[in-house]
Amino acid sequence: MTYEEVLNRLKICVDECDDCLTCKAMEDSIEIAILALEKQIPKKPYWEYGGCHCKSCGLDVLSDEHFCPLCGQAIDWEVSE
Repeated sequence: MTYEEVLNRLKICVDECDDCLTCKAMEDSIEIAILALEKQIPKKPYWEYGGCHCKSCGLDVLSDEHFCPLCGQAIDWEVSE
């Protein structure tokens, strides 16, 4: 199962399980897990003012960094055609 699949299942649980007592009790934990999983899905940096920046927090990132040093976002450096 991919990070994206797990993330989608957790989001469905939070959105659709309003009556489920287990989900209600776990809602904060699930939301933290969602945020953590979202950071593991690599995002391409954006170019602005002559540098690369993290899409999540805007910090300058270097091409040898796989994760943003500030927020932990996974960085996707792959060149797409």
